[in-house]
Amino acid sequence: MEARQKNGRGLSWGWWNARADRDNIMVNLFLWFTRLLPGKSGVYFRKALYSYFWGHRSFIIPENVTISGFRNIKVGQNLRLCPDVKVFCSNGKLIFGNNFFANYNCFFSSEGALISFGNNCQLGPNVTIINRNHNYDDRNTPIIEQGYNSKDILIGNDVWIGANTVILPGVRIGDGAVIGAGSIVSRDVEPYSVIACNPAAKIKDR
Repeated sequence: MEARQKNGRGLSWGWWNARADRDNIMVNLFLWFTRLLPGKSGVYFRKALYSYFWGHRSFIIPENVTISGFRNIKVGQNLRLCPDVKVFCSNGKLIFGNNFFANYNCFFSSEGALISFGNNCQLGPNVTIINRNHNYDDRNTPIIEQGYNSKDILIGNDVWIGANTVILPGVRIGDGAVIGAGSIVSRDVEPYSVIACNPAAKIKDR
């Protein structure tokens, strides 16, 4: 009979991994439930729970904010997210600097790379920031089967991003930049510049 490997507690690894999977599911269900708690009591409860991952309580997260991948997210002081914000970071990294604000329905997805914000950044509603894109070079293979590529998105200090803006993989935005509403940003943005339109182009310096 094949020997079964034991862990330090005298239990088979198969049993232990099954228990870890079960516990992980229970934790995710619990975190999902806490996002729905309304009012001040919900804000307080999330402070107590999320501080376990982030090491402090200097943030305000109201009800109906979806966060996945807590352990891959670093949060500075005085973070504020509005309702319906969605943050997905299961196998990437995401850094929010101090005094970060995201308005309603912003969407962040960091998969396989980094999204980083400096200090004092603010985002209007419906901003989308994604650091992963589909591969599509092989015409003989369906795009859905070609996998993905990920590139870091680095956003400096004191950046204002207007409503309905989309930030694409590989973009670097310099300190003090202003991104006009509805912009599609696929190239780097110089510090203290004002850009807008689709594709985004420089309008002037601040």
